[in-house]
Amino acid sequence: MRVAFEREHDRETIDVFFTTSVHGYKELSGVTITDVAHRSTVDIAEELKLRSAAIADGTDAEFGEVKAVLGWLPI
Repeated sequence: MRVAFEREHDRETIDVFFTTSVHGYKELSGVTITDVAHRSTVDIAEELKLRSAAIADGTDAEFGEVKAVLGWLPI
């Protein structure tokens, strides 16, 4: 359930966000696995492993886009 504008809204799926380290534990990123209620633990683990590896080796397009946007922000 999420709350927006003081109203409760049911969600259609249960999604879980996992924090993962990249670049030799120098940076943190994350992977969202969707619809975990209808997936096996093995399936979730396999997707987490594949997506974490893609982030680490630079082939995950979504991570690359977010990282590029964050690079423009002053810190």
